[in-house]
Amino acid sequence: MRTLETTLFVPLTVTESGAIRIKGSRVSLDSIVHHFKLGATPEQIAHSFPVLQLADIYAVIAFYLNNRVTVEEYMKRQDAEADTLQQRIESDPRQQAATAQLVDQDFDQDILRGLIRRVPNLDSVTAYEVGLSEAVDSELLVWAAKEARVLVTHDRTTMPKYAAELIAEGEKIAGVIIVPRRLSISQVIDEALLHE
Repeated sequence: MRTLETTLFVPLTVTESGAIRIKGSRVSLDSIVHHFKLGATPEQIAHSFPVLQLADIYAVIAFYLNNRVTVEEYMKRQDAEADTLQQRIESDPRQQAATAQLVDQDFDQDILRGLIRRVPNLDSVTAYEVGLSEAVDSELLVWAAKEARVLVTHDRTTMPKYAAELIAEGEKIAGVIIVPRRLSISQVIDEALLHE
């Protein structure tokens, strides 16, 4: 008689700053949970984050469902810290002005596709395209500054912290746009077009 494996591998990793990401990517647990709570199927989530494997998305959703209270508390703490840090970054006049974009792997690719349809000559590259799929936040920010690109992300968990640290050290960053996950795709695209 065969034995049935009852242990589920959950492809999550905790970064040194405490963020929870899907192993082998920059996509956060927060992004998967957000889409799931909006009613997206794992297949739809895979479309938004094509770097992820479908089985990994199912495993992460199962982890969330089995640890809902703990995950929700984690996300609330991360949001509160991110709000404070984002205000600090936005009020710093030393940020460079840039229009070219580096799009984080944690950013919904459906939004990027919609922006490219509306602005065909959009100057954006993804972290995946430039070989930064598994880079830590500070590496993304430094690369974006060197290339004069604003970093576009949904990562409110750790990105504001690293941006604030770089600014405090006197480093210039090209900018960070943290797009709230709660906005619809069309809202994000319309806002982006207003500021272009």
